[in-house]
Amino acid sequence: MRQLRFGLACQPRRIRPPLSERVFLPVIVLSGFWMWKGHVLRRLVSKRAVQQDVSRLDSALDQTTISKGLLKTTETKKPMTTFNTSREIPATVEQVFAAISDPERLSRWWGPAGFTNTFKVCEFKNGGRWSFIMHGPNGNNYPNENVFAEIESPRKVVVQHASEPEYRLTTVLAASAVKTVISWSQAFESSEVVSRLEHIVVPANEQNLERLSVEVLRKPGGG
Repeated sequence: MRQLRFGLACQPRRIRPPLSERVFLPVIVLSGFWMWKGHVLRRLVSKRAVQQDVSRLDSALDQTTISKGLLKTTETKKPMTTFNTSREIPATVEQVFAAISDPERLSRWWGPAGFTNTFKVCEFKNGGRWSFIMHGPNGNNYPNENVFAEIESPRKVVVQHASEPEYRLTTVLAASAVKTVISWSQAFESSEVVSRLEHIVVPANEQNLERLSVEVLRKPGGG
């Protein structure tokens, strides 16, 4: 019995940790875990927010690109109503203008190749009437009624064609070294008319300017 007590007395006694360690250490560990978890969640949320912002930005850029594309397509498909061309003539502005303002000379070159003209009235002034018959190479006659809507000697002549099809012809003369550049702009009322007449008007305008060049360079008294 005495030995048993002695044996028990000799066994080492367990030392229990203080109450503060038993209570607060798990709390600290749990707090650290939740802080880490919160940090991870914040990073995930922040990353998701950034991705959403990027997605919204991409969507906005796509919409902008689409809008620009539609605008560009609309501008590209805008119907044409005007024929524009030009020609360089080796003469002064005054010499070219003289071939336009003189009714006798105008009648010689006006119209496409093979056409001739009979002028009834040619009042070369602002608001002046210009009435004539154009004779085609096939023998057909084409009455024309026009008004000189604007004249700026010797730089600009605007003719309003009152007969069908109606159009407004603007010719502008500009000096270029020893030459004159004549800009020729023929504006019709609608794109439908332009589509119908394009195969006629485009070559006719070039022939008209070629005949004007010949008249400007024609020697006095020449045929």
